[in-house]
Amino acid sequence: GGTTRNRDAYASQVRWDDAVPDDRRTLLLDPQTSGGLLAAVPRREASSASSALAEAGYASSVIGEVIEREGPAVGVEVAP
Repeated sequence: GGTTRNRDAYASQVRWDDAVPDDRRTLLLDPQTSGGLLAAVPRREASSASSALAEAGYASSVIGEVIEREGPAVGVEVAP
């Protein structure tokens, strides 16, 4: 139920690029991602953060970047 509530709560604030598939949208709205499955670090620290996680026994992947935009909405796009 949390994913549906997140989708409803943020529908007016998130602009999805048409290329973002439904499974990725669901993953980004999953309430579990705010519990440590999704983390944001500065770009210059991404490699060292990934290495530190690997040394601690955790898998990680860089999946995107946060970029500044005009307006209050979050834009989600698929990188080329």
